Amino acid sequence: MRVAFLLLLAAGGLRYGKPSAGVAVALRAAERAGADEAVPVAVVVRNVSGHKLTLRPTLEVVVTYPVPGDRGCARPTSATRRIAVGPSGTGEITIAAGDVWVEVADLQAVSARAGARLPAGFYKLQASVYAREGGWSGAAGSLRARLTVDGKVPPGMCAENPGWDAF
Repeated sequence: MRVAFLLLLAAGGLRYGKPSAGVAVALRAAERAGADEAVPVAVVVRNVSGHKLTLRPTLEVVVTYPVPGDRGCARPTSATRRIAVGPSGTGEITIAAGDVWVEVADLQAVSARAGARLPAGFYKLQASVYAREGGWSGAAGSLRARLTVDGKVPPGMCAENPGWDAF
């Protein structure tokens, strides 16, 4: 999975969120998956500070999904879940000026370890990186990506997509 996903990243088209504290973050994810399939995500952290950064980051993917509001799914509200996706290894990373660091994970596998896989439904994903120690302190987020997990949507979630801008 990692090699195929890195080839997808190399194809370009990454859009970074607003830089903060010398880093910019992008998220690449599958747009559609079955309920029992892997959902590969890649969190890309770019050093835009102009000098080498050493950090001990926490990486999360914030998952937002529609739930019935006061008028059902015609006017939904949103629920949010945070899923830690890395870093793998020692936890401390060094990024040279202008370079990137990539963490690849299967969102379904890491969410299953945290207690529950993502059920069928419609999701917006946003990567977040933050650190308070290790030579770098700050937080930055990516732009949002869309994900549809096919299958029977559980009660309490909107069974039809109310529109990506609605939640």
